[in-house]
Amino acid sequence: MTSLIKLRRLLHANPEISGRETGTAAVLRNFLLETNPAELMENMGGNGLIARYTGASSGKTILIRCDMDAVPVHENSNLSYGSCSAGVSHACGHDGHMAIVAGVAESLKKLPLLKGTVLLLFQPAEETGRGAEAVLKDMALKQVSPDMVFGFHNLPGFHLNSVVTSFGPFASASTGLRLEFTGREAHAAEPQNGNSPVPMLAELIPALNSTGSRDHGNFITVTHLNSGKPSFGISPGKATVMATLRAPDDSALKQMLVITEDTVTALCRKHRIKFQSFQEEPFPATVNDKACSEAVRKAAGLTGLNCQSLTSPFLWSEDFGHFTSQFRGAMFGLGAGTDCPALHSGNYDFPEQMIKPAIELIRELMNIVL
Repeated sequence: MTSLIKLRRLLHANPEISGRETGTAAVLRNFLLETNPAELMENMGGNGLIARYTGASSGKTILIRCDMDAVPVHENSNLSYGSCSAGVSHACGHDGHMAIVAGVAESLKKLPLLKGTVLLLFQPAEETGRGAEAVLKDMALKQVSPDMVFGFHNLPGFHLNSVVTSFGPFASASTGLRLEFTGREAHAAEPQNGNSPVPMLAELIPALNSTGSRDHGNFITVTHLNSGKPSFGISPGKATVMATLRAPDDSALKQMLVITEDTVTALCRKHRIKFQSFQEEPFPATVNDKACSEAVRKAAGLTGLNCQSLTSPFLWSEDFGHFTSQFRGAMFGLGAGTDCPALHSGNYDFPEQMIKPAIELIRELMNIVL
């Protein structure tokens, strides 16, 4: 475990945001080569890596995925291995995820597979929703096609080393929506000579906030609003609104997009404002295969870990949904402790007590499905 703790802290101290994980990839490459994979595929989806391990006899192929990227969150800690990058940190615990899968690689060197093939994927750009699609394109080019895929994420607020899964939807679908509005600027003393988008925004924001229902998991969160330039003398002619649309499944999200576009169109027509809309950072819903989820539950039982099932998907999104839309698979959660700081908070630090049980769980999962 000493090597994995050292690896985790090295990664924690040197976080890299989505699409820029070059240093992270170099560290992982050096570590993985020491585990003697049958093949190490590099530059997958950008900076990703896939280490392939084969058993003595043929069998199924499974993929275990972890994420590599950090988030643009300033770390508030006095850790000896704290972030060396201002405004960037591993506040989502991807450093711990990488350490776990690197530990699986280490275990495969010590205790090789008897049969089948395991692909260990270190995926870039999960936070922006772009990494999974890019990796899948490169996998298709290399004719990499697993029989099953598994991913996981640490979960603050759940008992330490508990396992959380779902026999269906695990994480919600979401998309960012950028709305660009154009009216006409004017002197602030003569706003009637222009056409400011602000009155329209005054109606739009409440309408967006009231769309859907949080109780049913489909709602809109306005995340950014900008109008004109910082000035007391100009009535603005342009505005930007950014919002995140969220729903339990892909069809509900599509319906919410239609409703939102209709609302914006009607208000812009009323106020004679032009607009353009752009979808950014889309995440499909992550939907688990029942048999794969059952395998996770069984592995948890065999390793002595408590397992619970969700009754509704998490409200956050995961680009692992791109994998489960193409292959049978399951995503599961690993409890990070009831007193663990929230993800994406400046004082979050991945609990290292999770690493060993998670490795044992994944090795047991391999024994079940291969």
